[in-house]
Amino acid sequence: MALVRSITIKTEFIPELTEIYGEFWPENIIDPNGDGVALIPNTQTKAQYAAETFDAEWKESVKNRVISYRLNVAKNSIDNTEIIE
Repeated sequence: MALVRSITIKTEFIPELTEIYGEFWPENIIDPNGDGVALIPNTQTKAQYAAETFDAEWKESVKNRVISYRLNVAKNSIDNTEIIE
C-alpha cells in the first residue's frame, strides 16, 4: 500500500512557479529524426516542463530527507563500547 499526498497551489502563484521551475525549458530541441544538429519547436510546454521539474525536485527532497534521517539513526545506534582495553 502506498501513501498518496497532494498539494494545492493557489492559482495566483502558478505563473511564478512556472517561471521558477521552467527556468531551463528549451523553446527548441534537437530534432530526434534529424542529423543531430537541426532544431525543432519543443512539443512540451513550459508549464509541463515546470510541473515535471517541480515533481522531480519534490521527490528528490523527500528522498534526501529520508536518507539523512536514516544516517542519523544509524549513527546514533553505533555501540561505542571500547573494543580494546
